[in-house]
Amino acid sequence: MERSIHLWFCVGLSICILGCVSPESGRAHSVESTGFAANRVSTISKGNGECEITNDVQILSGANRVKVTEATERLITMANASQNCRQQIISALVKGMDKPNLDFKTDYDAFLFWRNGGDVLGQLKAVEALDLLISHIGLSTWFWSSSMANQPALAILIQMGPVAVPKLSKALRENSDRDTRRFTIFCLTYIGGPAAFEALKGVVESERDPLIRQFIRVSIKNLDNPEHKMKNNVRWYGFFLKSGGSARHTAK
Repeated sequence: MERSIHLWFCVGLSICILGCVSPESGRAHSVESTGFAANRVSTISKGNGECEITNDVQILSGANRVKVTEATERLITMANASQNCRQQIISALVKGMDKPNLDFKTDYDAFLFWRNGGDVLGQLKAVEALDLLISHIGLSTWFWSSSMANQPALAILIQMGPVAVPKLSKALRENSDRDTRRFTIFCLTYIGGPAAFEALKGVVESERDPLIRQFIRVSIKNLDNPEHKMKNNVRWYGFFLKSGGSARHTAK
């Protein structure tokens, strides 16, 4: 079973600027002491005996990777065994993630819940979460990583794969925020496939921002092969950084 907790969709570069101490190694977390989980527990469905999910959902806001992995596996197993459980789990995760005034730079527990809960949503291909994910696609924690591990929503959307393409394509056509469009291009190109390729071709002439338009052109060229999959990650990633101007340096 694939896990995005550690890999987070490496784009060909392995540089990761985490400062002197990784936030996970520099802090102690427990399910009982995690304020984020405690504040959100009232929104979590307790199930009906068929699927008791409260404790496992709470664990996802912690940094204990062994417990998080075990909780993730239990949730996935329940979701795959019952449509009712699947809907309860997705609803609980979306409600827990949809917190007003989110700021991953100051609320690390929220970042962990998005990262770990997002892994569950990604594995379940939970299209119900796509609008929430796209609306938070640029939300980042205090570190910057070439693997984009600092942006959970972006990583989850890529994990979703082709099921995310229609919503991403709509955001690319209609969203007025340049960074949102930039990150949707990143996701569409990384996901690849005929639908993503056509979505990029469909907006290249109408995109007014010259840096974004250049990034679209490079993305189209990169996907212009029979499989419509990325072939030159390093060059493409360089244009992604260029399209953001100084954004890379402010996402710390």
